[in-house]
Amino acid sequence: MDTGLINACFGALAVAGVVSTSVAARADDVAPVVAARADDVAPVVGTGRGPEGVLATVPGGLVADAVAAAAMTTSHEARAKDFEVQAAEAGVRQAWLGYFPRFSVAATYTRLSPIVQPVIGVAADGSPIRFPVFLDSGVVQGSLAVPLTDLFLRIPQAYASAKNAANAAKFNAEATRLQAAVDARTLYYNWLRTRLSGVVATLALEQTKAHLGVAVAHASPADIARVESQVAAMELVVEKTKNLVSVTEDRLRSLMHDTSGKAYELGESVEEVLPAFSGLELRKLWEEARNQRLEVKAVGELVLAQRFQERVATAGLWPRLDAVANVTTANPNQRIFPQVAEFRTTWDVSLRLSWSPNDAAASAAGGAAVDARAASFEAQRSALLDGLRAEVTGTYTAVREADFAVGATSRGLKAAEDSYRIRSELFKVGRATSVELLDAEAELTRARIDALGARVDQRIARARLAHAVGRDAASASGKGTDGAALVGPTSTTSQPR
Repeated sequence: MDTGLINACFGALAVAGVVSTSVAARADDVAPVVAARADDVAPVVGTGRGPEGVLATVPGGLVADAVAAAAMTTSHEARAKDFEVQAAEAGVRQAWLGYFPRFSVAATYTRLSPIVQPVIGVAADGSPIRFPVFLDSGVVQGSLAVPLTDLFLRIPQAYASAKNAANAAKFNAEATRLQAAVDARTLYYNWLRTRLSGVVATLALEQTKAHLGVAVAHASPADIARVESQVAAMELVVEKTKNLVSVTEDRLRSLMHDTSGKAYELGESVEEVLPAFSGLELRKLWEEARNQRLEVKAVGELVLAQRFQERVATAGLWPRLDAVANVTTANPNQRIFPQVAEFRTTWDVSLRLSWSPNDAAASAAGGAAVDARAASFEAQRSALLDGLRAEVTGTYTAVREADFAVGATSRGLKAAEDSYRIRSELFKVGRATSVELLDAEAELTRARIDALGARVDQRIARARLAHAVGRDAASASGKGTDGAALVGPTSTTSQPR
């Protein structure tokens, strides 16, 4: 959006220049008058309205590092990923508990209906002998179960799968933060670019008005109307650029979740030219991205998690062996004869071997489903690598183009400075008009803005390449190549101002 406005501004300057050319034959008529007012035509550049004034740094002002740090810390997407990490870590703890034998306690009270037991004998006194009837029954039982086959076929695999899933969640959370940081840096430098577009629009309006002043005195009514139309158009562009600066600043504030309401001042200089990029060849950058990008690592962990889950799912194909120990305290205890109305304690230990064809069939189907999910993640990983290759190639090319643009715009700035110096000297001796001086000044301003814009592009391209190859991740973890070496020198981090 800001690039379009800049192009519109310079398009208006070109049209206004055509009008000034149409009256160039009469320039000698106004040169004496213009020369007499040389002191009134102060250059725009250097007065605070040019690019130097707009991009002048303020101690404690806003810098890219501060914006990136604030975006990483306050990102809602990263916060959501953190909760996913917590959920995955809870799953790891849950899987770890599977190594422990299962202990359970149960208490039961039963009230039985009255019955009459058959006579099993006759006592010495002639009374019938019957088994006693206990209508109230209470049982307390403790059980300890050890899934022997699960200790080899299910639990280790489930625990490893949970750990891989947790690692994937951590990688995704950190990748989200790094993406927020590079987006914040890009937005910060685009905010600088919108401020430059405001300079372009303002200078274009001033120059168009200057051309209008000459046209009123010397041009045809058609040319005058044409320049007046350009003045109106430039006033609209100036208003749009003001709105663009406001919108971009609001986006910056929203990205950092800054509620202070303070106006931002620039704290980082972009006038310094970064050293030309002399990094590794493109093929090695692809390998670097493949090995260091957290998104690739996350998908790799998910593939491993699914492979372990496949083993868990297919464990049902095998017979299951469980060891169970019970301690029972009952009143009456069924194992004690004759039964008495008091609590007695007994215990038992057993081994249980079981197999179900239904479970085996279900396990085979479940294993096939998990295998398909693992294959899906592997395909996603391949697609991700293809996308990373394109991203690395694009950012690598952007870095080289930005470095070339810095050199080209520096040469253009030198030529524009020489042109303005010569035109200024001619103006002082009455051999150039104020319009011609304003034209030269506008060209100088444009050259300076192009040079500063190239330096902004250089920083954006370096930051995106560092992210594309994963050097920001290596820098954050303290391993590998420092991403700052690729991005270039930065100012001291400060709080938003």
